[in-house]
Amino acid sequence: MEGIRKRQHPIKIVFDIVGFVKSNFFLFIILFVSHFGSEKMYMKIFQVLFLLYAIVQLLSIILDWFTHTYSVEEEALHIRSGVFTKSHRVIPFYKIQNIHRHTSVFHKGLHLTSLTLETGETGDSSSIPLTVIRKKEADWLESYIHQPENVSAGDGEEAKTVAGSERTVHFQVTRRDLVKASFSSLSFLALIPLLISFFSNIESIFQMEVETSKVLTYLLDHIWMIIGVSIALLIIGVLFGLGVTFWKYGRFQITSDKDKIYIKKGLVSETSFSIQKEKVQAVKVIQLPMQRLLKIAEVKLVSAGDIGDEDLEVNSLFPYMPVDQSYEIIEKILPAYRLKKQMKKLPKKALYARLLRPSYFGIIAAIGLVYWKPEIWYIAILLFIWIYLLRVLDYFNSRYIQNEEFIQVKKGTLQSTLILTKRAKVMEVNVKRSRLQRNFGLATIEFINRSQPIEQTDLIDVPASDASEFYHWYNKRLRDIHVKGYIENNEDENGKKALK
Repeated sequence: MEGIRKRQHPIKIVFDIVGFVKSNFFLFIILFVSHFGSEKMYMKIFQVLFLLYAIVQLLSIILDWFTHTYSVEEEALHIRSGVFTKSHRVIPFYKIQNIHRHTSVFHKGLHLTSLTLETGETGDSSSIPLTVIRKKEADWLESYIHQPENVSAGDGEEAKTVAGSERTVHFQVTRRDLVKASFSSLSFLALIPLLISFFSNIESIFQMEVETSKVLTYLLDHIWMIIGVSIALLIIGVLFGLGVTFWKYGRFQITSDKDKIYIKKGLVSETSFSIQKEKVQAVKVIQLPMQRLLKIAEVKLVSAGDIGDEDLEVNSLFPYMPVDQSYEIIEKILPAYRLKKQMKKLPKKALYARLLRPSYFGIIAAIGLVYWKPEIWYIAILLFIWIYLLRVLDYFNSRYIQNEEFIQVKKGTLQSTLILTKRAKVMEVNVKRSRLQRNFGLATIEFINRSQPIEQTDLIDVPASDASEFYHWYNKRLRDIHVKGYIENNEDENGKKALK
């Protein structure tokens, strides 16, 4: 298969046409069903324009399949496309940060799959999607990319050899986990906006406002009907939530080998994700309010490549895992990352600074409220209470710890976020001090990791001495890189170092 130019499977044409129909379905219904036989000139113009647009899109889909080819040449993936303007992209395998695969019901029935290769670049070059290819081709391409000679150094570190080894299973979802996840995620409530959207579209298309009004009037006159409908909707919602959770997270599995991490999920529509351990830029632990109450968390692996469709959550470990268990799994799959439960608190003067710091948003909102709605002036007081309550919560939730190689920061109000990263993975740091912070001997620290988009983390009101230590902590990494580069550049032909 190496060196041979290949197109994606011809079924991709059907796949793209179905996508076009789905995205324009309601527009088609409005133009050709709801206004069928309309004599209005503007409606006829819209119908003709839509048909012309559909024809152009159909031709574009066919030409795109015909001209879009891919091949493996000289340890790189070559992508060629374009009808009038030719494009030729060359993606060396060492630039590929992670790989994820999505096999929908459409793919599965035809033994096809979708493979996306993610790089650390920005813009349109961040990912290489092969949306409809044979499973055998995807398997071959993925295994070829992971060959030892195709793995290069990243982030200033030495290249590591990828050796074939058996995978270790760290987590396998159970039915109990899925049921717990369904209720903790409140997924059964997702049925409500779906029903509202459905009836809203039906009303606008078929003009059923009168019939809907009659039904609502009848229900209001019969309380027992309202109770019965409410119970029925609750049961349907719970079943819907369970179905969504089982569909999305069924067969969820986390495995790893010596060099890579694998995440697989999906009962019918399957999604898998693989990433080299050395490409992990940071680890994030996120807890929503409900998750904090149930002591569960979601762990995400921050990587330099774009993860594509956020709805697939391909870089997320099981998002409803007990906190202690998630910490244990992180240490097993990423031995170099050690999450610390005991961290440093912010000093009390940080709380005083936050209480004294003016809220410009609150001031502007209060002035506008008192000016335009003076009769509800008390809302302004409630707004300030809420703003400063969130600041107090963030103060008590803020923690940090820093050692020779790592920095770990936790913050949040109702939702908490913890991020752990290595110094070698930090791109940039910043230390800032406002006038108020200088008076209290405080500062704000900020660091950035490579990701799509970039992962930016800050923590306000840390002691100025710790902020200074943080700044020098990162400068030491820059000095180490500079010295290492100087040594390598001054190495003579015999391999002896010129710098001693």
